Amino acid sequence: MKIVKLVPFLFPWVSTDWTPQTDQLRGGVSFSGLDIAEGGGQAIFYGQLNTTILDAGFSAQRTTGGQRSYDWSQYKGLQFEYKSYECRYVDKIFTLIIKDRLQQGDDGPPPTNPNPDPALPPGPDTISFEYHFLPECDPKNPNKLFKVQPKFDEFLPEYRGSKVKTNERPQLKTVRRFSFMVRSFDSTQQLREQDGRYAMLVKKISLWK
Repeated sequence: MKIVKLVPFLFPWVSTDWTPQTDQLRGGVSFSGLDIAEGGGQAIFYGQLNTTILDAGFSAQRTTGGQRSYDWSQYKGLQFEYKSYECRYVDKIFTLIIKDRLQQGDDGPPPTNPNPDPALPPGPDTISFEYHFLPECDPKNPNKLFKVQPKFDEFLPEYRGSKVKTNERPQLKTVRRFSFMVRSFDSTQQLREQDGRYAMLVKKISLWK
């Protein structure tokens, strides 16, 4: 894969661009934080996933402002650069999320969808397009910079954490929200493999083509 251009997204980091979003919205106890370095050159994404209350959970940072809309249609994918200072804090699956619609009351107007997908259960939530990855870590070199570079076609539709049978892909002309998250999965929940503390230094998020 040859990348000919990289364009930073919301960089330098600014605290007003991001806000936590966790399962506390549904009565859970997971939490999330984002510590931005002076000058905005990097940020520490940290928190704890706890699924003991709901038997599921999520802990994320998302972009702010329900009226925001980003045009990513001229790009092919996204680059997420990170460092893993301690391997024990990145031993979980991390998730990148794109939303092209927001539910009513979620910092924005209700989504316009005259033809709802019959594969989805009833409710106000909208589809998320998600990319999952297990971070790399080099215990001998904690300052090593890693990156994932998913194509937008690799962001697959999910609804409340479950895959859905739909051919939808994100409408890149009108991206409403971007998030990075640690969450539970049905396949790992029996042993609560995603539970616990996590921490990752995020250097930069960029769009590529």
